[in-house]
Amino acid sequence: MMRKLALLAGAVAIMAFARPALAQGPFADVPTDHWAYDAVNELASRGIVNGYPDGTFGGKRALTRYEFAVAIQRMLQDIQRRIDAIPKGGGLSADDVNKILDDRLKDYATKADLDKLRADVDQLRRLMTEFQDTLAALGTDVDQLKRDVAALGARLSALEQEVHKMPKITGTATTGFYGSYLSSASQSRVNNAPAGSALPTDIDNRPITDDNFWQGIRSIYDIDLGITAHLSDVATVKLLLNAGNYISGYLNNSISTVKDFGSTSTTFEDVKPYYLQIDMPVSLGPLGGAALTVGKFGQQFTPYTLRLVDVDSYFYNEKTDQGNVPIVGGRVNFKLGPAVVQAYAGQHNIDYADLTSTAGSLFAGRLGDPLFVGNTNIPLVPVNGKLIDQSAGVHASVAVPFKGRLGGTYIQAVGTSGKPDFRRLDVTGADLSIQPIKLFRLEGEWARSQWFSQTGPATGNVHENDRVAWDGRVIFPIGKFQIAGQYKRIGQAFDSPGAWGKIGRWINPRGIEGYGGSVSFPLTKMITWEGEYHKYSIIGSRDNEVEHWKAGSRYRLTGANSVGLGTEQVTWKAANGSDNKEKYYNIGWAHDFNPNTTINLSYQYIDYQTGNFGGGGIVQPGFDYIGGVAITQFVVRF
Repeated sequence: MMRKLALLAGAVAIMAFARPALAQGPFADVPTDHWAYDAVNELASRGIVNGYPDGTFGGKRALTRYEFAVAIQRMLQDIQRRIDAIPKGGGLSADDVNKILDDRLKDYATKADLDKLRADVDQLRRLMTEFQDTLAALGTDVDQLKRDVAALGARLSALEQEVHKMPKITGTATTGFYGSYLSSASQSRVNNAPAGSALPTDIDNRPITDDNFWQGIRSIYDIDLGITAHLSDVATVKLLLNAGNYISGYLNNSISTVKDFGSTSTTFEDVKPYYLQIDMPVSLGPLGGAALTVGKFGQQFTPYTLRLVDVDSYFYNEKTDQGNVPIVGGRVNFKLGPAVVQAYAGQHNIDYADLTSTAGSLFAGRLGDPLFVGNTNIPLVPVNGKLIDQSAGVHASVAVPFKGRLGGTYIQAVGTSGKPDFRRLDVTGADLSIQPIKLFRLEGEWARSQWFSQTGPATGNVHENDRVAWDGRVIFPIGKFQIAGQYKRIGQAFDSPGAWGKIGRWINPRGIEGYGGSVSFPLTKMITWEGEYHKYSIIGSRDNEVEHWKAGSRYRLTGANSVGLGTEQVTWKAANGSDNKEKYYNIGWAHDFNPNTTINLSYQYIDYQTGNFGGGGIVQPGFDYIGGVAITQFVVRF
């Protein structure tokens, strides 16, 4: 072990010694049309080589090959002296080794640094090969130099292996505050509202009940600790530990279903493995190789087939915002001819990760029995038990002409607890992306769902179109400017554990058809603006329409400070009765203390104007209200 440490320290010490005070580069007179020019300058910029004392390779004139070889010879002789100066064998004491490690390895602790060292060794080897004949003519023992550099490469390989086996630790710590309020007039109407009236909520459907911020402020704290370790040369284990009250308190033990705040008594002693997976390659015989994942991992396919619903619009949290559904099971990735295939199977009996299609949102339960866990805080939603607790699926994609990709998805999900009316859900989908020309891109997705009863036959006496979703987009990228058009039709009975969007408070809308568009472009280097508008008809009630538009901009005040402004508005235009309107106005400020530390302050003003749109319970008549939500979030990454 002592000898290995000596070799390890020696490999890095060579480069650590090579930091001469006279390194000035670049060398002005090295011919710029020769590859060695860049190689020598790269080595000089890192302090590995010197020129003459004046920082050049012979003055401000073109060099002959002989003169260039002389300079390289001096460089190699200097490196050879440094190699010879390193203690060899087992003659190093433990204190000697520790001192070398402390003094010399500080700057070479990461994989990126080792990659630079590897590039330096390769450059030295290439220079010797290019000029070996001229160097030999100068009396240099080129073969011995090659052996020395080869030994250096071997020592570096040993160092790379040691670093490769070391666990890598990353993390994110978040502290935040949530406060909401109702205007005094709105609070008065809430107090006098008849039983069963719809309660005021924020944009995530969480009730707002207080008439001032201070009465209802909730604090959140969340820490994620990621550990990646190589169990062998091929197997890797990844662990994401989570602690705090973000999931158990703010999300009330559900990252996929809207619930009001739960317990805030959770402490950092409640540490849970959010993910725990092992990744390894496996052989599939004649099919070739594959990458296998087993354990507790995150899985998603496409928005209309499998993706986690984001039930929190106010706090950014990477593990819950990326769309990965936590699953306990296995996954395999492999190539089958021209196709790239990913398949998984697993269980969803994780306390905080129910499989859902509506997240218990405002309109769940209006048309049949969608796949969700009920939210008791929203009167319109019935309290249902879990319908799905395990699933399996596969997604395959192939390259197509015009820089495109065509994919297909199949998922089968089943419920095994109790005897629900619906036992199995099948979801089939296809997705396409092509770009015939530089200024035109086409993207689209189609998906179909079907429920089956316990005994097998399909259930739901609805038309085929009512179980299908279509989403097509035409995108025109013009430099940094982008404009897009969209068509969307989502059947009334379409039901899939995906996450295909929100219209105000309506999560994963269904029973709609319409068109829209979006635009995004930077007004200046400091200001970015984007907006979108959509207009939908309610399927089965075409005289009822929904208009949805959003607009926002971000202004970077300085390199560390930025301000954002935005609005979102939804108008439910009824064929009979009065319109219903949701209006949200947002303002936020962000400051980066450094690349790893950020604070965000944001405020949302809510103006809700009630109506009796549709007359069939789509929006329950209640009362107008005005309120707001204030958020503070402080994030540190390490």
